[in-house]
Amino acid sequence: MKLKNFQLVIVTLSLIFFTTGCKKSFFTDVNHNPNVVSSVPPGQLLSTVEAALAYTQGGDISRYSSLFMQQVFGNASQSQAYYIYNVNPGVFDNLWPDLYTSTMENDYTLIQISDAGNYNAYGGVARILMAYTLQVSVDLWGTIPYSQAFRGNLQDQNLHPAFDNDKALYDTITALIDAGISKLNDPDKGILVPGAEDVIYEGNADKWIKFGHAIKARLALHQSKGDAAMATQALAETAQSFTSNADNAQYVFGTAETAANPWYQFNRDRPGDETFSTSTLAIKMVSTKDPRYSIFFDPTNETKGKKGNHYGGLNDYYGSVNSPVEFITYDELQFLSAEATLRACEYAKIRSSACRYYNLHYR
Repeated sequence: MKLKNFQLVIVTLSLIFFTTGCKKSFFTDVNHNPNVVSSVPPGQLLSTVEAALAYTQGGDISRYSSLFMQQVFGNASQSQAYYIYNVNPGVFDNLWPDLYTSTMENDYTLIQISDAGNYNAYGGVARILMAYTLQVSVDLWGTIPYSQAFRGNLQDQNLHPAFDNDKALYDTITALIDAGISKLNDPDKGILVPGAEDVIYEGNADKWIKFGHAIKARLALHQSKGDAAMATQALAETAQSFTSNADNAQYVFGTAETAANPWYQFNRDRPGDETFSTSTLAIKMVSTKDPRYSIFFDPTNETKGKKGNHYGGLNDYYGSVNSPVEFITYDELQFLSAEATLRACEYAKIRSSACRYYNLHYR
């Protein structure tokens, strides 16, 4: 009896093994984590993309460029090396994935989800964000992957995407903005629309459209050297963009220490690594009695602890816990407009009141 029972158990176990073993899911399901969601609501992705973009631009991009351009002084540690251009490819190991993975890959997914669900408002916002992030990335590195990027998890498994040249990428950015504006202008916004999770504009489509035109104005100005048509295009795009500082594209950080502005965090955690009143910019502003000095700098708090709302020598506007990271502002567009007017006058010999003023005072 005992032998027969044992044989019965063996046969039963064998049947169970072979029945389940011939199903592919027996093996693939092992790698499925039931605690990880398979899809993400577009609002959650949007807030993630915006926060990643703001933290990257206000963090590594702002810090490196400020050191290279001598807007701040590299006083100690890595900052001291970067200030004298002692850098290696590893320096940017965080910046590249922050732009590509945390920002653009998530945004690419947001575009796909939005298009699949006919969430036109989300699709428009996602494309404007992609255009801006791509523009920043092109201006940082020149040729970068885009047309074949973000496919590592897809069927073609393209882990070595081609690099696109910067001119082609500028055209891609323009196409993204035009498509984004078209979706934002679509009367059918979709069942789901951006709201409070959109930290930049809280779902205001008109402001996102203005942001799109601001990016196009910047692109045109970047290509306007010796090209009157591009300078004129920059002016045309500016005219469709921001009309006051209320339209500024910016991300405002929270007041909690864990949600703080990146400059605030750096000066809090690395006091004295970078100083400000000794920078070339600060010295120049003092010598010319520039009234903006006190907005930028606080020389009485250079390497000390917290003073008021900020740490270190960067004053409240840029260095407080909830200071905004500005993407494009009305102020920038005013400077952009002036430069575009100058170039249009110089290259095309345009006869206008603005050009007559330029010819009279600056030529």
